[in-house]
Amino acid sequence: MTRDELKSLLAGEDPDAVPRVLHATLRWVTQVMAETASRDETAAIRLIRQLTDALEPVASFSAALPGLADTAFAGRTAVAAISEAQADLAQARATLAHLGQEMDRLRQVKEATLEQAAQAERLRAEVAEHQRLRQLANALPGLLAARDALTAYRLEEVEKAETELESAAGDFAVRVLPYLDDLRARTRDAIAEADQLAVTLAGLRRERREAQDRCGELAAEVETEQAGIDDASQRYQRLKDELSLLLEPRRRYAAADLAVVNALTNVSGAVPGVDLVPGVDSVRLALEKIDQDLAAVDADLARALAEHESVYDDAHRVRRLNDDREPLR
Repeated sequence: MTRDELKSLLAGEDPDAVPRVLHATLRWVTQVMAETASRDETAAIRLIRQLTDALEPVASFSAALPGLADTAFAGRTAVAAISEAQADLAQARATLAHLGQEMDRLRQVKEATLEQAAQAERLRAEVAEHQRLRQLANALPGLLAARDALTAYRLEEVEKAETELESAAGDFAVRVLPYLDDLRARTRDAIAEADQLAVTLAGLRRERREAQDRCGELAAEVETEQAGIDDASQRYQRLKDELSLLLEPRRRYAAADLAVVNALTNVSGAVPGVDLVPGVDSVRLALEKIDQDLAAVDADLARALAEHESVYDDAHRVRRLNDDREPLR
């Protein structure tokens, strides 16, 4: 019978199922006892105690059996069988109780044995520690002697090193002192040179400041000149425009008159200066002179404009140089 079937029987109220449940329970208990016996001692002791507690209702079970037998059987044979079964059950309970007591005693013996084993292990560790301390005590004189020897050796080495160091320091001082004297002299010269350079630098800074001040003055003058140049440029431009207004008609008139004179000369076939009357040559010469004068005026205007642009560029170049220079630190 499986556990599920046992659960279903226990859930019902059928009296006929009671023997089957008891049978299945005993088989289940027997199986659990066999499995527990194959595992460990602690589980077996715990199961014996649990079975001892579980068999307490057996007395009531045994007391109820005679009445049940009297009802079921009308002879003494059944009663005797039941009595024997009760005796067997009582013997089983007594055996279980004895086994429980024996298991308790064995558990106590085991615990005492484990405690003695632990104590023996502690004693063994103490003995090993005592032996180690004794070995250390026996080795102590040798260790002290080795320490004294090592200390003496170290002191000797230290003294030797100090002597060598003092000797090396003396030699070093003998070799280095002349260099130190030379270094001091060079240092004094370098300091004097640095002082001279500082004086020179101060003079350069002063000159630079003066130059900057002069540049500032020049810049102010340039600004003033620039204002004058701008004003002159404006006046020059106005004059140029006015001259253009005045000269352009005259240039056209002169060109037209010269064209008329040339046309008349070409038509007549006369040679200038020979066939023409002096008045015509005079007109021609006057017209050519006017054209030359107009060209000279244009050249003068172009030259004045170039000079104006050159002065303007120089003024701006001076201003940029003054702005780009950094003062000496």
